[in-house]
Amino acid sequence: MYKGDWIQMFYIDEQTSPAQRQALESIFSGQTGGPWSVLNRFVSRQLETRLVPMTFEDNGRQKTLNVPGIFETTVKAIRGADDDGDAIISNLHNVIHGPVHTMARGKSHHINPTLGFAVKDTHALYSYFSWHVGE
Repeated sequence: MYKGDWIQMFYIDEQTSPAQRQALESIFSGQTGGPWSVLNRFVSRQLETRLVPMTFEDNGRQKTLNVPGIFETTVKAIRGADDDGDAIISNLHNVIHGPVHTMARGKSHHINPTLGFAVKDTHALYSYFSWHVGE
C-alpha cells in the first residue's frame, strides 16, 4: 500500500443530491485538504464514481452497511475487560478517525468486478469523528 499506485473508485449513495455528490467527491479526492489529501497522494488512477443504493444500520454495538450485489459488512464491538463497555484503542496517530477507536469483529464481503478483487472476513475498528477544513 505504501508504494502507492492506488486505483480509487467512490461509491456514493444514490439518494444524494448533485451538490452532495460533488462535495463528497471533493472531500474524498483530497481537493478540500484535510486527511484525505494525505491519502490521495497514493492514488494514481481515479475511476468514475458509482451511484448505488446503500443501507446503513446502527444497532448500538453492531453496525451494518449494504450495497446490494457489491458490498456488505457487519462489525460488532468487542466487549471490554469490565465485561460491560467496549474494548477501545486510544491515542493513535490516525488522521482519518477520531481519537478513540472501538475494536470490533468484522464480517465483510466485497466484490468489485471493475477492480477485480474480493475480500472476506475482516477485523474492524470504528470511531466517531468530525472533520473541519479551514476556519
